This record gives sequence, structure tokens and C-alpha cells, in this order.
Amino acid sequence: MATGTGWYGNIFYLCSRFMCFLKASYMNERIKSLREYIFDKHHHALRRTAEEAGLIGLAEEMKAAGMSYQTRAAIRLKRMLEAETPVILPDERIVVTRTIKDIPSIYTEEEWDEIARTHYLHEKGDLCNISPNYEAMLRKGLGAIMDEVRKCQKNADLTAEQKEFLESEAICLHAIQDLILRYVAKAEAENDAALAETLRNISSQAPQTFREALQLLREQKS
Repeated sequence: MATGTGWYGNIFYLCSRFMCFLKASYMNERIKSLREYIFDKHHHALRRTAEEAGLIGLAEEMKAAGMSYQTRAAIRLKRMLEAETPVILPDERIVVTRTIKDIPSIYTEEEWDEIARTHYLHEKGDLCNISPNYEAMLRKGLGAIMDEVRKCQKNADLTAEQKEFLESEAICLHAIQDLILRYVAKAEAENDAALAETLRNISSQAPQTFREALQLLREQKS
């Protein structure tokens, strides 16, 4: 096991070791039931299209507002997370199930055509190969990162580009925190006090337990 980076630095190693227990011979009935539910794709019945979620026309709205790529990406994430429906599967302890099955474009067809004339589009050019700083997120927590962003925004010497980046980051962080709190409400409605506490803790502070760390990672990977 790697050392010298704290328990949060070993989270991926622990997760990989945990995967060993996915063999049926090591599963308890709760895990077996969840595994079968996912493998049989029953969760797909919970999904809506972007059109059904009211996200069609997003690119046109953004174009009309004159938004940059940076701001469009942030607003899309915000709108998609707002449209998500909190779902807690039976016996589930690490939650967040994606309920919007397709990602709406942030550019209109005309804008894509213009971009394609001068650029090579890898994997549709929309979203690929993102590597968030998970270590910082697990060490600091969402609340502390948001505080850092707000502190940076007070710098009077920021360029317009820097201001836009920081505001986009704040939009994304707030959207993630809002989704977590909606899951808190869902857990409370289902009388799952342990899950509600886990979610409430990670909405603003760094995870203090392995379960909280896994839950925060799940929020970022959903």
C-alpha cells in the first residue's frame, strides 16, 4: 500500500482492492441484489432523455446569450444536475444514480459546423478525458474549495478570463452541493439517517470516513 500521502491518497488503491469482492462467492445478499439490479439494467427505467428533462434548446439559449465555451460548460452541468431526480436503490449505501441519459450539446449545429471547418473534433469534440483533482477534493472538501474560489474572486487584478473561470468553477461546485443536499432530503424521506448524515457531511466538509470518501467520489463520477 502506498504511503506518505495520507489516507485520502490511498483511496484509489482501497477501491481497487474492494473490487476483488465483486466475485459472487464473496458477496453478501445485499451486494448480490444490487449487482443483479445494475447488471440487468433495471436502473435504465429511471432514466429520461434530455428532451424529457427540458434540456433541449440549451445550446440555442446559450448562443443567444453570447456565452463563451467556459460558461456554457458550467451552465450545462448546473442545468443537468438540477434536472436529476434523486434515486436511492433498495439496500444502497453509496448513492447517486444518473437519471438523464444523454448530454445536451452546448453548441448549435451551425456552431459545430463552423468549429469543424478549422478544428479536428475528437470524440465529437464535446466532452472527453477529464482528470479532476480528486486528491484535493478529498483532502479539502467542497466547502473549502468553494471558499478558495470566493477568496480568489476578490482579487482586483483578475483578468476577464480569470473572472469567468472562477465564476464557472463556483457554478459547478454549487450545483454539486445542491444535488447532494437533495439526496439528503431523499434519504431523510426514506428514514435512512446514516446515509443522510454521510451526504450532509460531504456537502460542505472533507470526508472523515471511508464511506464518506467513497460517497464524495461517487458524486463526482456520476
